[in-house]
Amino acid sequence: MRIPHAARGLHSSAVCHDLSLRFKQLMARHAAPLAVISAAHANDRRAATVSSVTSLSVSDQAAPLITFNLKLPSSTSRLIHDSGRFSVNFLSGAPAAEEIARGFAGVARPANLKETDYLEQDVEVVGVDWFPVSDAPFETPMLNRTRVLKPDEHSPDSSESSSTRPANIAFARVDCTAKHCFSVRDHEIWVGEVERLELEDENLKPPPPALVYFNRQFVRVHVANDAAADEKPKVRRSHLSHE
Repeated sequence: MRIPHAARGLHSSAVCHDLSLRFKQLMARHAAPLAVISAAHANDRRAATVSSVTSLSVSDQAAPLITFNLKLPSSTSRLIHDSGRFSVNFLSGAPAAEEIARGFAGVARPANLKETDYLEQDVEVVGVDWFPVSDAPFETPMLNRTRVLKPDEHSPDSSESSSTRPANIAFARVDCTAKHCFSVRDHEIWVGEVERLELEDENLKPPPPALVYFNRQFVRVHVANDAAADEKPKVRRSHLSHE
């Protein structure tokens, strides 16, 4: 694609700095769902929290495509390069999901930093070995098969209803084959083809809350009941007021 000369972004440092600050404020008000990308290779497993996961393509003639981006350097990205695979864990609104999301939101470990020092920080590998792994050939950490119990609780019995059991940290997981990777400044944009999918009971009423990032905070989103949704008035052109 040929980009017109005027659209190439020829700005001074001061203009770029101001634009970056305002853009960060803009994106802080853009609510984004959270997911944990997990990868594995040669008994090494890593994970990273992202807010950039989106569906890229869905077709009856081919497997779905999904995309996200990772900031470099990233040990998770390195394992995706090495293995050619990754998993996307879609975080639920479970109370523990926020802590897990924080724990996996970090940067790659510097080569001169000891592992014991590294694990004391809120970085992307904290707790990665605490989760079960998906079947071969992926063998990536799965967050959708783990619940967090309070210290005084026992493991939930299978006879309990879903409404009384603690929610899984992730409500779904997809295992993907890496198809494309594009380097853009200090980020990598990944495209993966969905190979298999696990989704909790979609018939739950109401569905469990989801976890999103909004105004630099973790927010649990609940679905309004159907009665309240039906009462919402429709917006008409006569309701609009222009500035």
